[in-house]
Amino acid sequence: MTTTDNIPDDKRVATIAAVLDYLKASEWSVTRTSLYRHRTEGKLAPRSDGQYALWDVEKYARTWLKQKSTGGILSRDQHEEIES
Repeated sequence: MTTTDNIPDDKRVATIAAVLDYLKASEWSVTRTSLYRHRTEGKLAPRSDGQYALWDVEKYARTWLKQKSTGGILSRDQHEEIES
């Protein structure tokens, strides 16, 4: 399971393509099409400098994506455990 505890808020990736690579490497089930659609829908947005904060990317993944290992979205209890 991925957590945001060790990701500083200033750690960023420059492009949506880099976000896709990061999510796939982090064992999230995501396609290029769905990631770009989610960006258009506002589920994932870049910061004011145009880059994507990894903390935001992880929060997006926990909220909207399925994990490859379980095939499911994190439960409310799992979200609360990660956030605390």
